Amino acid sequence: MERAEELLVELPAEHPSFVKHMLHSHVVHGFWLGLPSDFCNKHLPKKDTAVVLEDEDGHNYDAKYLGAKQGLSAGWRGFAINHDIKVGDVVVFQLVSSAKFQVYILRANNFTTTDGALGLLCLEAGKEKIPKEESSNDVKSEAGKEKIPKEESSNDVKSEAGKEKIPKSSIDVKSEAGKEKIPKEE
Repeated sequence: MERAEELLVELPAEHPSFVKHMLHSHVVHGFWLGLPSDFCNKHLPKKDTAVVLEDEDGHNYDAKYLGAKQGLSAGWRGFAINHDIKVGDVVVFQLVSSAKFQVYILRANNFTTTDGALGLLCLEAGKEKIPKEESSNDVKSEAGKEKIPKEESSNDVKSEAGKEKIPKSSIDVKSEAGKEKIPKEE
């Protein structure tokens, strides 16, 4: 809500606006969006009227304002779904003409769609490129100094000295009691 209040301060004062905190009934089930009574009484007609909801990208969506009920009905559902508005998001409505709202969506998670895309771009830019001479089939050891070719069977185990390979199938496994050795089946 704090970001919504900051946005309201930045919006031109000649266009009235209000803030709605999105609830389950607004964006999941029912899709009824009641508007503030004071706002409706001062700025909107008493009769049902077609209105336009314009998003931040300049796309327009037709909706129906129900004057007697002071809320948005037909068209609001499509707008909410197309913009992936979730419970907890905050939406700022600014009346820019008698039947047109400029709509700003502030996500509950503090990220806009643009923020998400920019974050992905930053991740991509930060990735290191693997040099061509290094095979993607090679695996680096824990110390990162020596490369272990992937051709080595994952069924083999290196001895403690790390010099000889011992097939896993020849390793005996201790029983739960730890007293008897049970040969591993192949």
